[in-house]
Amino acid sequence: MGYSGGRRSGSTYEPVAKQWVRWNLEEKGKSSMRTQRVKFRGDIFQSYDTPVAAFKHNDRGEPYALITDHNHSLSTNSHLSYATSALEDAGVPFFVVPRLGVSYGWNRETRLHPETLHEINAKHLFNQLTEMIELTVKRYRNVWWKRDYYETDIRAKWQAFLDYVRITGASAPAVADIVTIMDDVEARRKVKHDTFYHPLAVAKRERARALRIAKEAFGIGRKPEEDE
Repeated sequence: MGYSGGRRSGSTYEPVAKQWVRWNLEEKGKSSMRTQRVKFRGDIFQSYDTPVAAFKHNDRGEPYALITDHNHSLSTNSHLSYATSALEDAGVPFFVVPRLGVSYGWNRETRLHPETLHEINAKHLFNQLTEMIELTVKRYRNVWWKRDYYETDIRAKWQAFLDYVRITGASAPAVADIVTIMDDVEARRKVKHDTFYHPLAVAKRERARALRIAKEAFGIGRKPEEDE
């Protein structure tokens, strides 16, 4: 769950994004706004007249948003960053998926039944997860620092998949094998955490830090030739 556009503020686009979220949460203020490049109408947020985000509510009334994962220009990615920042500020979860369930704009979609829409998106999130797991396990099995990096990403994708299934009620693909792998990933993370914060490990790091500071400040431990 997330978008890499980054947090943005102080633009003419920011009020549009914030009102889009406010209207769909509270139905207060304007139900549509527009600038030259960014606008929203009801639940759809658009960049250059192209739908790039859709605000939704599930059957329990829980709000969430769908963000398109299609490749766009740098400016459209910038516009999306205002939308995701507004969603984050309001505490609304959002998911980067291939289908928004809208049928206008250059990226036209056939109207999909909600269950079909969510099954397509859930399968997409699941496939992203399995591809990342395969990459990590096969390619970086013995490269610990890359494995650590990708396992962090795996945990994020796993959580996004679980959140999407929970919020939308989408039919989840068979996840038994993935659950086992995620249990292993979490077990390694816990071992690493417990090892790093073990009192002896903390004391060792603090002692090394103190010696380094003393060496830099007073020349303690410096070889004679280093002073010449």
